[in-house]
Amino acid sequence: MAELAGLHQLELRQQDLLSDPWPEESFDLIWFRWVAMFLPQLEPILTGVSQCIAPGGRWLLHEYVHWDTFGLHPHGQAIQRIGKAC
Repeated sequence: MAELAGLHQLELRQQDLLSDPWPEESFDLIWFRWVAMFLPQLEPILTGVSQCIAPGGRWLLHEYVHWDTFGLHPHGQAIQRIGKAC
């Protein structure tokens, strides 16, 4: 989809963060969405990210640990019910 949209600078990678080798090149942005909260160990990702992130790069952790802080605006009643249930 990125290629079709002309976003040639965007590259998507998928790997086992606990067992696969980390890339040797550096990245300006590393984005984890619902990753860290499901891993049994965090040390491998801390080590891997520190090896791969470019100087001045950003690491975005998109985790939903506190469901009651998640919301859709302006009308998020269903998400509010999910947060209360969690």
